[in-house]
Amino acid sequence: MAKLVTLQRLEPGWDGPGSRGLLPEVESIYRKFVEMLPARLLADAEPIATHDGGIRMEWDRDASSYVAELEASGGMYLCVLGGADEVRDVELDHFDLETLVDFFEKGKVS
Repeated sequence: MAKLVTLQRLEPGWDGPGSRGLLPEVESIYRKFVEMLPARLLADAEPIATHDGGIRMEWDRDASSYVAELEASGGMYLCVLGGADEVRDVELDHFDLETLVDFFEKGKVS
């Protein structure tokens, strides 16, 4: 959670004109998500700030790379690169914690 504290301190303009600091609603969803995540997967949930106030997480497991983004718009993006599916992604127009935890645990986009 030390990384999250750093993201909380981001000021508007941190990544150039138009960039925003971490949005409170995104932070809240992220905190709820990590509380639901099994301890063995917490390292994969390291947050990265996005230009528009969201959080992005990237990790590798087995032969695949994964991306999960909590978007500033209130949506969510999940993507698998490599493995049997090659590239598979889904964009949701809302935060869905169960889907996000399932994605972290199983590595499948549904």
